[in-house]
Amino acid sequence: MSRRKPIDRADLLAKIITKLDMTKLKTNTDIELLADAPCSILHLTLHRKWFDMIASGEKREEYRAMKDYWHRRLNQFRHYDAVKFVNGYGAHRPWMLVELKGKRMGIGKPEWGAPSTPVFILELGAILESNVKNPATP
Repeated sequence: MSRRKPIDRADLLAKIITKLDMTKLKTNTDIELLADAPCSILHLTLHRKWFDMIASGEKREEYRAMKDYWHRRLNQFRHYDAVKFVNGYGAHRPWMLVELKGKRMGIGKPEWGAPSTPVFILELGAILESNVKNPATP
């Protein structure tokens, strides 16, 4: 049985801050408030095709069906800083931690796996951390 290494919240926050566009932060107080905020990670499992597209930077959105389950997990009262995507199950599965820029409802891009009906759209930012050695190239 393998033990998971806990994610250091301060380290995650530092990675997110370094990837942020610092021009959007108005004052040092904004940075201090950001540093005091707890980090929250959404964990999602993906099929290999979508995992590889996100890892290569080709896919910048992830979609979830408009179901009660996803509404409860993604509702407006819950804030996530990052998404940890995994492919498969087991101790040695590939994973990546991706900045979550925002979430909204709408119609996604069919070439990125979205149905033609409204879905929850997770807007993805930079890959903060990963154990993927050679991400697929588009």
